[in-house]
Amino acid sequence: MLHDIYIPELPSLSEQYVISNEQKKYFQEHGHIHLKGVASREEVQYFRPYILDTMWSHYVESEDRSSPYSKAFIEVTNLWSKSMVVRKFVLAKRFARIASDLLDANGVRLRADTAIFKEPGGGPTPMHQDQMSWSLETDKVIGMWMPLIDLTEDIGSMTFYSGTHKWGDISRLSTQEVLKKMKSGVKEVNYGVLELGDVTIHNGWTMHSAPPNRSKRMREVIAMSYFADNTRISDPGDNRFAQQGLERYFPGLKPGDIAASELTPLVYMES
Repeated sequence: MLHDIYIPELPSLSEQYVISNEQKKYFQEHGHIHLKGVASREEVQYFRPYILDTMWSHYVESEDRSSPYSKAFIEVTNLWSKSMVVRKFVLAKRFARIASDLLDANGVRLRADTAIFKEPGGGPTPMHQDQMSWSLETDKVIGMWMPLIDLTEDIGSMTFYSGTHKWGDISRLSTQEVLKKMKSGVKEVNYGVLELGDVTIHNGWTMHSAPPNRSKRMREVIAMSYFADNTRISDPGDNRFAQQGLERYFPGLKPGDIAASELTPLVYMES
């Protein structure tokens, strides 16, 4: 439920952030990229209190903190549907166009936004692929990771494994096959310090992880995930996470249908 009582005049976030051909080639080759100044410090600082308020208003602590992921961070998903102000930020045309440009897509839909916070002393996030839990017949999926504070070395930022997006869904591979691939010269990249307004972006199949938070401050990040418009829903098979995602984000739809619902709005279309 949208809970803002007073809606102030908001920054538009509609101005284009130009992606060069070199940046596009780098992203498509490596599966990740660091972009500086996607938003101004003032823009992030303006929206941050609303994002935090919405996040903590809807956060419910899990009774089970035993899994590696529950120990690694706390999160709330789909803030855009809970606050008119956060909606303006998450559905910003500027961010969506960056995703569309890097993916060489005519348009993109929002898959989800997620506030991802790592407490002081919080442990590492295990290596994983985001798209394993999605049922989409496309490789044109992207995640944009935007800090809400300056990230120092102690606070930490994400680590990416270059070229792993070209492997596709690694759940189809044996553990031995994955280990063999990882030992075949995969380059590990961490962009280090990120300033307010910077983002890191990765392909949905790019393997990535995050270090522990060694600082005394919360690591505050909001992530937006996008996929190419006119994508079809894939068969989740026996992947229960993909099955849950299909039921949650595409209610009433089935494999083969166009992946479009009220929960996955079209956020950018090339004119």
